[in-house]
Amino acid sequence: MKGAGQIYFTCKDKAVSLDRNYFCTGRYMFEYYTDYIVLRKDFVPENKAGYFDIQLLTQDSAAIYMELHNEAFLSVPLSVLIDEGEVDRILADPNTDAGLFVRNGMIYGTFEIQYGDIPEISAFSINRSRQGQGYGKLALKTIEQYLESRGYNSVELSVAGRNKRACSLYSDCGYILEKYVSIWYTATK
Repeated sequence: MKGAGQIYFTCKDKAVSLDRNYFCTGRYMFEYYTDYIVLRKDFVPENKAGYFDIQLLTQDSAAIYMELHNEAFLSVPLSVLIDEGEVDRILADPNTDAGLFVRNGMIYGTFEIQYGDIPEISAFSINRSRQGQGYGKLALKTIEQYLESRGYNSVELSVAGRNKRACSLYSDCGYILEKYVSIWYTATK
């Protein structure tokens, strides 16, 4: 088989039901790879002590932002790596905030937020050397506090269902399934 090794499948026909494990078309078999879901959280008042400081993205911090973002997302299913052009787009977009999580002069990770009726966390990461130490939860709380201070009362984010570590973190932090966006399959023949 030539061409794409993975395909995205969606259908507006409510009568069509996909098997979550596989489907066939012609002589090709496709196995379930992952889904892409949207999660949502409504903010509740809580103690905000001990959160990160946010350093918004500038041209001066662009190189470290790209390095940390790309390092964190290199092996994440359906993730996007960024380059200088993407940083320029982020900096020029008035509906986007991005930057670094900082505490005591140390950088712990990155974030990007897209604004609309409900803001969306389009990316956030924690440095690999600091993962598994509770900093992901702290980073999410920092973003939530930042958005709350700007007058928002909820936030959404998207994640590949195959990214079990991220899905677990979001669930632990109170994010709930809003909707399924798509399903991805891998060609097996």
